Amino acid sequence: MAPTDFSKSHDLIVVGAGAAGLAAAARARELGLSTLLLEAKDRIGGRCFTDTSSLGLPWDQGAHWMHQARSNPLVAAAQRLGHTWLEQPRKVRHWLTTESRWATKEEETDIGLYIAACYQAIEAAGRERQDSSVAQVLPPHPRWRPYAEGWLQALNGCEVEQISVHDYSRYREDDANWPLDRGYGTLLAALHRRTQAMLNTRVTCIDWSGSEISVDTSRGSFRSRFLIAALPTPVLARPHLFAPELPKEKQWAALALPLGRHEKLALRFDETVLPDEKHWYFHRVHSRRAALNGICRPFGRPMILLHLGGSLLSDWGINSAAQALDPALDFLEEMLDRPLRTQLAGWRATDWAGDPLIGGSYSSALPGAAGAREELAAPLADRLFFAGEACSIPAYGTVHGAHLSGLAAAEQVHRASLKLKAQA
Repeated sequence: MAPTDFSKSHDLIVVGAGAAGLAAAARARELGLSTLLLEAKDRIGGRCFTDTSSLGLPWDQGAHWMHQARSNPLVAAAQRLGHTWLEQPRKVRHWLTTESRWATKEEETDIGLYIAACYQAIEAAGRERQDSSVAQVLPPHPRWRPYAEGWLQALNGCEVEQISVHDYSRYREDDANWPLDRGYGTLLAALHRRTQAMLNTRVTCIDWSGSEISVDTSRGSFRSRFLIAALPTPVLARPHLFAPELPKEKQWAALALPLGRHEKLALRFDETVLPDEKHWYFHRVHSRRAALNGICRPFGRPMILLHLGGSLLSDWGINSAAQALDPALDFLEEMLDRPLRTQLAGWRATDWAGDPLIGGSYSSALPGAAGAREELAAPLADRLFFAGEACSIPAYGTVHGAHLSGLAAAEQVHRASLKLKAQA
């Protein structure tokens, strides 16, 4: 990493070294602002982190796909840095749990048509004046409605009753979602190999009452003229983090954009036990909405990555992904029709919801709160600025959405700095 100034006073302090904070700090330094980037964890990346050690193979604990890849600026970065990805359409199969079999081609087509109808209903409801929940607008179906609810839970991490159709309809969906061979976290780390951060530095109070902003941390106090808070919404909403407290509108915005629950269970097996086919996706179709899907042999590796979304853990009667190993293996042994337990070489589970520095997976606006993203992203007094995936309207919940919000916040600070100098 390039050297940076860890002195006590700076033009800008950025709190949080996830994708948004990294982009903000890098851009601010390019614009000539002395910038201090603070991070509570012992690593950068936030919810974009590739685990290369726990199983001896790379796997993304958090963000995995380059969403909206045809317009995603990080695709160009991946190409420039030599990181490869998969572009071809996903091979997706649906396991009908209640019937213990794979869906037929006709059923696959029927499922696809119904999911498309659900999205059309959400888009139509998004144009209506009155906001509502996704649960209120999904069309009925005698077989696939619970699966569609579970699928939407997997994408949002929360119950469909808690998802605003106005917010969801503004997300710019496309069919280009490309996974990276070495992992999204690996790409983000490579992109910011020169973006230095002060790690293991937990911020305890941001005092913006005076002419300078004072930031108290576990490693002392720092001062700046401007500050960008690039924090997950549960952290941003904590009382006493800011002094004085943030305006009620800003507090409302953070609370109205809670992070859902989407955990992962990574399983490594002996080389010969899994089917030979590489990188194929499966979805569990159940009579209840609990979401379970995964990837078999990602990039040809002897692994299965399970995505545990929404209410699945409570449906299994457990509290964490770490407790999901036995029911997950029960399901996989039935689905693949082979014993797996004796061939399990290692496993690891995530706990984003239980991480006090994160608090969940990604943001979803509550019904009636679609305007919360604009409110969250709005600067305060040209001194406090905000960035993160929750600040993005067309790309919330994504790494590039966070990245772009960080760039935008840095540009806002630069303009405010120039304005302040002109007034001096």
